[in-house]
Amino acid sequence: MKTKINKGLNGTTIFVSLLCVVNIVWILCQSYFISTDSGEGCIAWHEDLYPVQLAIFAGRLIFKTAFYALIILFMVKQCKAIGSGTIFPRTNVTVIYTMAACYLVGEFCDSNMESAVMFCGSSGAIEINIDIIIYTILLVVFGILYKVAVDVSEENNLTI
Repeated sequence: MKTKINKGLNGTTIFVSLLCVVNIVWILCQSYFISTDSGEGCIAWHEDLYPVQLAIFAGRLIFKTAFYALIILFMVKQCKAIGSGTIFPRTNVTVIYTMAACYLVGEFCDSNMESAVMFCGSSGAIEINIDIIIYTILLVVFGILYKVAVDVSEENNLTI
């Protein structure tokens, strides 16, 4: 039973890691072409908005990439922990909170790429997407629940 669960989790970790690597490569390629090509779908740099445009472009590149890398890290740490007999490793709590922060910033920047950086049919306005806030709150709640599970698991290990 334990081996079957480990194999399933290892397979899931590999699958999720591959999806995350594909997303990271996609973000890097998109960022390269958005910043170097000219024409439709590329950055329209404006002197007045240059710091905001650069912050949004760099924030999308850095934080979305970091979010996917943290998902891989979470899955690998979880796999190793279950292999060693620990269900909830304490180090994953920090990873979850960091994922929530990276998701918030990365998705905020991503949702503003067209309107604030590339000006695709808009006036360069900053948009706030409520879904991003909701998903970030869900990640934080997941982190809180995971921390409670870590504390309960550690307490149970001490009483046995």
